[in-house]
Amino acid sequence: MVVVVVLLAAGVIYWQLQKSEETDAEKLLREQQELEDLNQALEQTSGVDYGSLSNPLEDLPDINPLNRTNPFSGVRTNPF
Repeated sequence: MVVVVVLLAAGVIYWQLQKSEETDAEKLLREQQELEDLNQALEQTSGVDYGSLSNPLEDLPDINPLNRTNPFSGVRTNPF
């Protein structure tokens, strides 16, 4: 009799844990959908795409002097 009660209690606990995991997954999906909806509304109102990443320094000119000059360009090669 005690074994049946313990197995029944374990089954109820396991069922509650499974039920809460499904609820957490559903909450996560709902929150993700809400964030996507908010991003779309923000893009429509402001005209700026906040979802894409950009590099603010990609149009920066190349100012490294070592890329433009070679100090060893006029040197003869050693024949030995």
